[in-house]
Amino acid sequence: MLLTDYPEVAVFPADRYALAQPRGNVTGEVIVTYGRAMAYHSAWEPGFTEVWDMTLSQSVDVVPSDIGQFKQLEQETLEMLRGSRTIVIVDRPMLRMPVQLYARLMSPLGREIVAAKSQAEATDLLGIEHLPILTEPPF
Repeated sequence: MLLTDYPEVAVFPADRYALAQPRGNVTGEVIVTYGRAMAYHSAWEPGFTEVWDMTLSQSVDVVPSDIGQFKQLEQETLEMLRGSRTIVIVDRPMLRMPVQLYARLMSPLGREIVAAKSQAEATDLLGIEHLPILTEPPF
């Protein structure tokens, strides 16, 4: 599968952001794959905002051993993500804590990662009216 063949990932150049809306059980591998799909997308430009909408997923199963993959992805995409912000929409408090920890871990790389509680909060940060739903959820 090509990196641009994921219907849960899209780039919106006019609004300067990319959106990932993973479904089902989200693992570290899914996050790395979708992260690459956004960063390597032909419409992506440095300075765009990455938006991860986790509200449509059934579960997020990220384990401490995934941190190494995430750091490797950050190093690999450093130039493509330079000047970019990442917004992670997590409506479950237990998921916000790991996002906030990840934000602290990636701060030395110059990455700004924000945990948003809702799509409305994310749209305010982006300065847009609403986030699209990229695909219909399978559940």
